[in-house]
Amino acid sequence: VSDLAGLQIGAMRGYLYNDEFDHADKNQIITTQRASSHAHNMKKLVAGDRIDIALSTIDQGLYALQMTERDLVDQVTWHPKPLQVAGMHLMLSKKVPENRRMIELFNKGLKKLKASGKYDQYFKESQRGDYILP
Repeated sequence: VSDLAGLQIGAMRGYLYNDEFDHADKNQIITTQRASSHAHNMKKLVAGDRIDIALSTIDQGLYALQMTERDLVDQVTWHPKPLQVAGMHLMLSKKVPENRRMIELFNKGLKKLKASGKYDQYFKESQRGDYILP
């Protein structure tokens, strides 16, 4: 987080990032400008308008760019060191009895996708914008 001092950081309104970042933000060690959407931060970033960096997952950031500034996607890159690491989770209600079986089926299918290489392939294709409808 100390590497971010002196930069104008585009962050999301209402998001908490991690204890170190949030402490630095609260104590004005770093400077953030909060936006209500990733698309808004991406527009400001590619325009060179008020922010030097934008906080986002790779997938959220690329999607926002592809939806709003598709011609400028190649002008954005990301740092290899993440600010935080968070996984994705499938959430189902425990109140629905068949959801236990759905989780088993999901996990079985996910394991097959990862073993086949399709999991990584689908993420790469998504990051390229291959699944965005015109």
